[in-house]
Amino acid sequence: MAAVASPSLASTAARAATIGKRSLNHVRNHHRLLAQPQQGGCLSEASSASILCDTAAASAAAAAAAAAAVPARAFARRAVLTAAVAALSASAAPTPLARANPFDDFAEGQLANKAKFFMGPPALSLERLDALQASEVTLTVDELAVVLGKATLDCLNPRGPLAAYANVRDVCTLNILVRSVTKGPAVTNAAASAEAMAVTAAARDLEKSYDELAAELALDQRGDSRDAAFRKSKVLIRQFAAALLACFRLSEARNAATEAAFPALFA
Repeated sequence: MAAVASPSLASTAARAATIGKRSLNHVRNHHRLLAQPQQGGCLSEASSASILCDTAAASAAAAAAAAAAVPARAFARRAVLTAAVAALSASAAPTPLARANPFDDFAEGQLANKAKFFMGPPALSLERLDALQASEVTLTVDELAVVLGKATLDCLNPRGPLAAYANVRDVCTLNILVRSVTKGPAVTNAAASAEAMAVTAAARDLEKSYDELAAELALDQRGDSRDAAFRKSKVLIRQFAAALLACFRLSEARNAATEAAFPALFA
């Protein structure tokens, strides 16, 4: 005998089938929704969710644009720096160094100062000869001897204590200068060197001219020969100064500066 289903049981079964069908449709719709391309990586299921989704999408787009712009800005910055360095390299002219060792400059400067000091005695002799030439007609014999000794820097008629000391040692300032620039202590130049021979010969010629001048001044009559004697001594003083300066073996610029400091001596 066939069993007859009760209405309540049949209704329950129908509801279960309907619920199952809806659940299946919901699952299918969910999978279909996931399979569709999404903007910003989120689903817009409600209006508030849609606003959040749009904001996130905009932020993601801005971040992507900024990330793409960074290499471009970095490249532009590198290009500007490279161009600036190239321009500086092209426009900058090489500056030659004066000397590799600064101590050389200092040493030569000290030597140049010493050379200027050694130019003092010849310059003083020249100045005193000018004064003697201008006043010799008014001087007595004794006064003339004293003034001549001063003008020749004790190479003639040594004064005071030098007169007694001259018996045992050369007190002529010219010869003292020559010894100092050949044997030292100012500088050293070998006896056979061109500098030593030149300054020795110049001092000898100048000292000889002083003797000739003294002989001329001892004469009662004053003539053109006296002026010639003065003129000769002055020329030889200048030659001696030039030979003395050459013993220091300075650069042309240093020599020029020394000569400029004594315009009358190197006229």
